[in-house]
Amino acid sequence: MVLLTQGLRAKFRDVLGTDDFFNSGVLINAPPVSNNIGFRSLRKELGDMLIPGDEEDWALWLGPNSLNLPPHYHRGGEIAVVLGGGYSDVDMNGKALATYHKGDIVVYGAFSTHRPSTVTGAQIFYHSLNGTTFPTKPGEPRDGEASILFSKMMALGAPLPALEYARSWMLR
Repeated sequence: MVLLTQGLRAKFRDVLGTDDFFNSGVLINAPPVSNNIGFRSLRKELGDMLIPGDEEDWALWLGPNSLNLPPHYHRGGEIAVVLGGGYSDVDMNGKALATYHKGDIVVYGAFSTHRPSTVTGAQIFYHSLNGTTFPTKPGEPRDGEASILFSKMMALGAPLPALEYARSWMLR
């Protein structure tokens, strides 16, 4: 179970500069999230930064040299726990925007966008709210995937800060 300190929202605001939207952040030195009670605690603490909805728990293994994964977004947000290895969220050119290691808890806010990449491989347990949206279906051509994903976000009414962040790293 995660035991959170008061002021978690303020912590994100201090690090990421906004109280109503954040793309991602890492909770350092938090106890491991071992069950759904821990995820409920995080969701309660983060309030409207995550949009309640259909929930899914997944175990994910990104193999070594997973370097060209597509960008995607989480309409309701996502909480991920890095169980092994590590990964980075990268821009469309592969430049690391943020890096996460074993033990990190990574929180992606509602309509956050990211593109995971790893050289060493990573084992991740994640809790997604309202699913994950990719630009195309597996096997479809990936040309223009950033523009396609951005259009999907606009069609669903993503808030302006989320669109601005997505544009800053996906559509330069």
